[in-house]
Amino acid sequence: MAYLLLTILILCVPSNISFMEDEKNGENNTLFEMENHCIPAFKNTKTWSRTFGKFLLPDIGHTVRQLPRGDYIVGGMTITFPSFEQHGWMIKLNDKGRREWKKIFSTLEDLIEIEVVDDGFLIGGNGKSGDVEIIKMDLEGNVVWEKTFGGNYLDILKKDDCIAKSRDGGFVILATSWSFSNNKGADMWLIKLDENGNKEWERVYGEKEDADIGYGVMEVDDGYIIVGQSYSFNSTDFGWLIKLDENGNKEWEIRKGYSLMSIAVSEDGKYFVTGSIWNERENNFDLLLMKVGKEGSIEYLKTFGNLYNEGGYSIAATQDNGFIICGNREYRGNGDIWLIKVDADGNEIWNKTYGKRGWDRGECVRQTDDGGYIIVGETTQFPWLFFPYRLNIWLIKTDENGDIK
Repeated sequence: MAYLLLTILILCVPSNISFMEDEKNGENNTLFEMENHCIPAFKNTKTWSRTFGKFLLPDIGHTVRQLPRGDYIVGGMTITFPSFEQHGWMIKLNDKGRREWKKIFSTLEDLIEIEVVDDGFLIGGNGKSGDVEIIKMDLEGNVVWEKTFGGNYLDILKKDDCIAKSRDGGFVILATSWSFSNNKGADMWLIKLDENGNKEWERVYGEKEDADIGYGVMEVDDGYIIVGQSYSFNSTDFGWLIKLDENGNKEWEIRKGYSLMSIAVSEDGKYFVTGSIWNERENNFDLLLMKVGKEGSIEYLKTFGNLYNEGGYSIAATQDNGFIICGNREYRGNGDIWLIKVDADGNEIWNKTYGKRGWDRGECVRQTDDGGYIIVGETTQFPWLFFPYRLNIWLIKTDENGDIK
């Protein structure tokens, strides 16, 4: 049995392996760092699939953005060897998904989001001291400035979409805070920064004795829109959508008994939110798409799903005025990435599933300049039976129909 397991492991390791070196602290890693292990890489001018990570240790992808020249920047989490410490990880790829450089952030436990600005990147992550860290970098990956925000307790970013650029050149950050909570749990904490990372104002939103988690923020014509989830200790959990004016004051809100995870805005200023909703007839969760008018009225709810547990995790507007939704499907311990394209009225145009046996999960989707889509998430390393929680970052570049050719 031991000989069989060793043979399987050897066969899983590709020929293009290299030792990983931590650029930040010079730590040599004696475990292999791999690209495309045990998963075919589909490569042509428009589509490909790649994985990045180390054998036996987990690596997770949270955020991906396309750069003006057509290349990509990816962020997530890695665990280094031999220290077994958790760090934020940023990878620069060319337009074919080949790695050009990487950065490991020793002060971060996790890199949650990267936003592209004219002269570089804005990075948001969770520091090892329990604070939110915002880092401005140039296009070569050099640090321009760093800022830390937090209090006496835990303050974190939860997912991609928690940073938004503002028209004045600054940024808004949606964190989840235990330090500045108005109650016994966590609250959503919105921070407005100028272009140099200096705090201009902050606001806290939360309900008494609930844990209120912030998932996404966007700037709109007359203020901001934030989405989150309220987890109650005494009553029903509910999704929370809040419209704010330009100073962060609440104008209206929607609180409903389903999960809300990500938001996008249409050309005419309507809000499209994805998440999940309980299907009582099938006894599972379905992916939810909710359309909300400018004044906070729900125009429709649409659900997508079947016999699996499904939910939406990331939504983005597309060039044809429709939307692309990255969700996940779970069934009997296995997970797949689920991509759904809808038109401007929320009608499904197509859907695609990506995955294999084991746990695969999508965390972020964006449309690319060529009309295709880029997805980042994670995939379980092979063999799944022996290593069910050993994850690698998974990047998928599809064509305009969601296909990998």
